Amino acid sequence: ENSTLTSLSLATSIIFSDGADALAKGLKENSSLTSLNLRSNYIRNDGAEALAKGLKENATLTSLELSNNQIGDVGADALAKGLKESSTLTSLDLSWNRIRSEGADALAKGLKENSTLTSLNLCGSQIGDVGADALAERLKENSTLTSLDLGLNQIGDVGADALAKGLKENSTL
Repeated sequence: ENSTLTSLSLATSIIFSDGADALAKGLKENSSLTSLNLRSNYIRNDGAEALAKGLKENATLTSLELSNNQIGDVGADALAKGLKESSTLTSLDLSWNRIRSEGADALAKGLKENSTLTSLNLCGSQIGDVGADALAERLKENSTLTSLDLGLNQIGDVGADALAKGLKENSTL
């Protein structure tokens, strides 16, 4: 049992959902890892679901980097459920994935029940105005998020208006 490793990066490797599942099982047992970087792999929805389960049972992870992993709405939904039960995660990077409005809505619901996440990166996804609206609604209720990256998301005037209204009632962003 390792009790000293706090950061693990496997960025730009060839990890698929089976590897993510193995890492998730390790997360359940680990008591020292605070940062896990799996950027630019092939985690996809199945791997995201496995990691979400690990997240629910892990008490130390504060940063999870899953950008560019072909994660879609199903994976975002699973991670949102993990967010609801996580008491330590402060940073989640899901940029450059395949998350659309349904996934954004699920993540927004997860934010409502999470009290630790301070940074969420959804840059380069495809959430559009509908996803922006869902996030905006939860911004009104969230008091921990301090950084939200929604760049390159096909958000137009309607989404910008919704976000502006959400920001009016948010005291941390």
